[in-house]
Amino acid sequence: MTAPIHRPMQAILDVAAAAALRAPSVLNTQPWHWTAHERSLDLRADPHRQLTGLDPEGRMLTISCGAALDYALIALRTEGYPARVELLPDPNDPELLASVYPLERTPAGPEHYRRYQTTLRRRTDRRPFGPEPVAEDMLAALTEAAFVHGVHVHVVQDHQVPALAAAAGYAAAAELADSADRADLRQWTRRATGAADGLPTNVTVPGRPRPVPLRPFAEDLAGKLDAGPGDDSGTRYLILWGNQDGRRAWLRAGQALSSLLLTAAELGLATSPMTDLVEVPGTRVALRRLLSWQGHPYAVVRVGAAAADLGVPAAHRRAHDDVVTLDGDRS
Repeated sequence: MTAPIHRPMQAILDVAAAAALRAPSVLNTQPWHWTAHERSLDLRADPHRQLTGLDPEGRMLTISCGAALDYALIALRTEGYPARVELLPDPNDPELLASVYPLERTPAGPEHYRRYQTTLRRRTDRRPFGPEPVAEDMLAALTEAAFVHGVHVHVVQDHQVPALAAAAGYAAAAELADSADRADLRQWTRRATGAADGLPTNVTVPGRPRPVPLRPFAEDLAGKLDAGPGDDSGTRYLILWGNQDGRRAWLRAGQALSSLLLTAAELGLATSPMTDLVEVPGTRVALRRLLSWQGHPYAVVRVGAAAADLGVPAAHRRAHDDVVTLDGDRS
């Protein structure tokens, strides 16, 4: 019998940080940087990748980093290491969002390997979804996936969809009317097909009527992804929300968003976040109204059945060495 290969912990943490490259992020900005120490892994925000027009507070940057944290923890657990996580561990270092400390090795189970495999194939699908309804037990599973991280899910009811559509229309108009917002959209949605970040036009779809409109990425930019036969008639809209609003809550929201998206993929559902609905202050107020003023909205997600088996191209990711730094033990 072949003896298991021993790898230094830093190498395992490096693998986990590399796996987090696949995490979803606002406009695929990938606004994070990892440092793998000998016994710990640090996650930092990359302020140079913040959308200064669309995201001046860093809300979506932090949520994106929370999703990356979830991907790293999934990879680490698949390697056999659960972990202790400290969020915002140093008040004097605001860019340090989380520190991860591996615990005693525990062999991974089938559910851990399944979740890791899902991180390899999850895609954001901006095409209109088909008419098949999303089963109630699936909605319950998505709600549970988010609540593991302390985040609630409100399933938008049919009578609330017109209000959500109005909010989406308002968000789109507000962002296109603002020069700084338009600059962000132009910068991050005109990428070449093989670009390492941002959204190339082959992952966005041409505008078409839907019950709730998607963000027009720029006033003169048409997506090139075949929209397929769907009309979003069976689509459900989920609002992730919580009682707190701030960087710690946004990190939890990012972990919850990742968990929900991966659970949906495991259930065979298609998804796409609608980040413009939380980028514009006025639409956040509209979302709070849909929540009966009981909390703060973090994200809105479209969920449904893919209308056609056309496949969605993967948005490219940055190179490992641009995102991960190896360092000595700081303890």
